[in-house]
Amino acid sequence: QSLTAGIGGASTPPQPGLQYDHVSVTFNVAPAPAPALDTVGINCTGGECPTVAAVDVSGAGPYVITLSGIIPPGQCTTLSFGGTAAGQKLQYQFLPGDVNLDGVSNTQDLLYLIQRINDGTANYPGNFARYNVDRSQESGNRVNTQDLLRLVQLLNGVNTTQAFNGATVAQCP
Repeated sequence: QSLTAGIGGASTPPQPGLQYDHVSVTFNVAPAPAPALDTVGINCTGGECPTVAAVDVSGAGPYVITLSGIIPPGQCTTLSFGGTAAGQKLQYQFLPGDVNLDGVSNTQDLLYLIQRINDGTANYPGNFARYNVDRSQESGNRVNTQDLLRLVQLLNGVNTTQAFNGATVAQCP
């Protein structure tokens, strides 16, 4: 399976309230039984974990899964599906400010974001979820200096539940 939508969509509020509502999952082989409330499981490495609130099945897919709350920051969240091969799952490691995806939020993420803005890759549509840190919705170059400012704020704990500078994310089992 592969994640096709849902990470940091346009309606995503500022961190830490990252809301993965409408996670779209496409399988290369349709599972039997099809994903439903009683066949989709969710598990988090610690703290509170959202539940699966709804599963919208439209034929062969994609399947749209709505969660009851936020993906917990600093944790690994796993979605599993009945009717799939053993070990098939979707896993999210969510760490505010970790734009280079090395598992640590620090000043290296700031440098990395500057590089992606300068080389233009931050503004590829497929990269908005990763680099559009302030979740802006304007047209054109969405990823800009405002995202750098929001990243600095995340690292310093402005409008968040903690300062994320030096924070690490839990490894996925």
